[in-house]
Amino acid sequence: MKKLFTENHKNIMTCNDFEIKFKDYLKYIEMKNPNLYNLFIKNIDFSIQNVNDFKKEFNVFFELWLKEVYGYSLVFNEKNVTQFMDSFIVEFKMTDIGFSELFSNFNFYKKVNSAKDVFFIYDISQNEDIKYNEIIKNNK
Repeated sequence: MKKLFTENHKNIMTCNDFEIKFKDYLKYIEMKNPNLYNLFIKNIDFSIQNVNDFKKEFNVFFELWLKEVYGYSLVFNEKNVTQFMDSFIVEFKMTDIGFSELFSNFNFYKKVNSAKDVFFIYDISQNEDIKYNEIIKNNK
């Protein structure tokens, strides 16, 4: 599936193979938040109105995931996560050790944490160009 994320319909991020790149996150929310899991795996568009709760929930997942997968040991905050990512890139840039999921989670972390009021998730697996244009047109 292919998802599009935006907090303001301008700074848009798309993710191909969402179910692969976010497989650990999907497993996590399947247990912790089944309603949200169902929204993510279906071919529907939805928005998250309570952004602060969603930030907390995703950040808990991301911190636990970094600790479990990469042995992350810094205090979890934006500065340290970015520093970790920078050092990770230098160390592993020529390998493919977890890059796809790590970068997907990190980019999603940045996008979620930049949201102020609402966070939009669109499924663009079908009719991508039409849906993309509708998103931009209807939200100017």
